[in-house]
Amino acid sequence: MLTAKTSKKLQTTQVQLQKIFYALVLNQETSYAQAQLQETSIQTELQRNLFEVEHLTYNQWCSQYKSDTDS
Repeated sequence: MLTAKTSKKLQTTQVQLQKIFYALVLNQETSYAQAQLQETSIQTELQRNLFEVEHLTYNQWCSQYKSDTDS
């Protein structure tokens, strides 16, 4: 009888450990997904800023060119 109770408790504990393990894995995957989302957002912002700098540089170049040709 004691062996049956011990065996049942062991099975219950193993199931609980398995649930905890899966929860940890899911949490890790969620954290990874959040990190990827943040990285994507940062990359998008960097690309937007780079485009703006290129645009401003081009406009400045055009203004300078126009100024040089008008003189």
